[in-house]
Amino acid sequence: MLEAAQAKLYNNKIAECGNDSKALGHVMKEILKQEKEVKLPIHSSVKDLADRFAHFFEDKVSNIRAGFPDINYPYDFHVQLPKCSFT
Repeated sequence: MLEAAQAKLYNNKIAECGNDSKALGHVMKEILKQEKEVKLPIHSSVKDLADRFAHFFEDKVSNIRAGFPDINYPYDFHVQLPKCSFT
């Protein structure tokens, strides 16, 4: 009886998908109990993984900056901000 109810439920879900192959794929994963597999790099600890993640993006930014030409501006771009007080 339970199997018949499940079959009817999934038949309805499949029918609701119509021609939407993406929705049908989600229903099929649900039916087959396929869960997304979390793929993480090999690591010895969570801290190690976080450090590697941080270094990856630090290196990315450094490489992007290294790709910009060095420009020496003859002007002083330092901006003096006005002093303000909230008292």
